[in-house]
Formats: sequence, C-alpha cells, structure tokens
Amino acid sequence: LSSWSRDGRHLLTASQDCRACLWDLQTQERIRTVKFEAPIYTAELHPYNRNLFVASLFEDRPYLVDITNPEPVKRVLPTTPLSDSVSRSENKQATTSAIFSVLGNHIITGTSKGYINILETESRKIIHSAKISTGLISLLRLAANGRHLLANSTDRIIRTINLPDLSLITPSTAPPFEPTSEDDQPDPATLAENIVLT
Repeated sequence: LSSWSRDGRHLLTASQDCRACLWDLQTQERIRTVKFEAPIYTAELHPYNRNLFVASLFEDRPYLVDITNPEPVKRVLPTTPLSDSVSRSENKQATTSAIFSVLGNHIITGTSKGYINILETESRKIIHSAKISTGLISLLRLAANGRHLLANSTDRIIRTINLPDLSLITPSTAPPFEPTSEDDQPDPATLAENIVLT
C-alpha cells in the first residue's frame, strides 16, 4: 500500500508487517516509521500535511496518526455508525478503508458491515453514517473534485456515491450560530445533519 504527498516528494508505505513508513524520495531517506499492533488494510496521507495520515488496521481500531515529532501520536477513530437503526449484530464493526476528503478536513471510512462514516478530522467525531452495502467495504477512492466517491465491497458491486461539498460543512468545534434577525438562518447545506449520500 502506498500514498503520495501532493508535491510528489514524499511517499507513505504500509504493509502486512504492521509498519507504516514515510519516505523522502528526494533525499532517498526514511523519515518516520510507525509500528502498529495489527496488519494495515489502508493508509493515506493528508492532502496538505505530510505529517498526518489515517490508517485502517486488520481487526483493530483505525487511527489518525501525527508524525510531526519522532514519537508518533496515534489517535483512535470511532467505527460504530451513528444510525439509530444499527442492529446489535452490526454494532461490532471494523474500519476496513479510510481516506481523507479533498481538503483533508474530513475522513471517510468504510466498515466491515457495509457502512460509510464521515468524520471531522479535527474533532475525530462521526458526523454522518449510511449503509451502502451488505458486504465489507474494501476500497474507497475520491474524485479530484471531492464530490464523487467510489466504493468497492465484497458483495462484488462497485458503487459511485455523490457527496455534498464537505468543505461547506460547519465544524462541530465552531461557535454556535446566533441569528441577528428573523431572516438570518444558517444555510442548511452547511449543517452536518443534512448530509445526503446518493
């Protein structure tokens, strides 16, 4: 598995030996190595910060990893979908694929039970969940415009999902909106609860 930095100079590699390595291809040196407790399904660099990556692990929790300093900071990402209709048997899930949105302000994950979760990168909170498949989500890819998500799953169906413009979604860490007049209301397209996957 590999993921390139935007400038093409850095490469993140990940493998079944439970290690992820960041390489500087100009100097031909390994910058950082991060060891996990399980083999790595997927790992992807943040689109604008080569020191941040997301990793989904085999039968383990996914992580958002900061490798700015020699000692990596691993932050656990949630896996259980938000849906009230999640059955007890679907409550225990693994994240099997994880990618960043085009600007890197969101993480999109796929689970072993066919769910897509959208998380805020900064807060690491799930803001939207949707079941799109009966099988494990094995691969996620995002179009360059960030509006089309390709999802492959073990049910042997490749799906294309239309996403809203995630850059417009107001972060949960933002101060609450306070209208100054009766007509001053937030744009519904900027609210996480109005995300629709089609």
